[in-house]
Amino acid sequence: MSFGKAATKVRFLFLCVCAVVLFVYLIWGIDILWSVK
Repeated sequence: MSFGKAATKVRFLFLCVCAVVLFVYLIWGIDILWSVK
């Protein structure tokens, strides 16, 4: 496991990207729901 630190960094970046995408998706979905009403 010589690439342990690199894998951890990649996993951390991946989690950050996923969190941002989910956050934007939620806000976008709420915005669409409010505009429909």
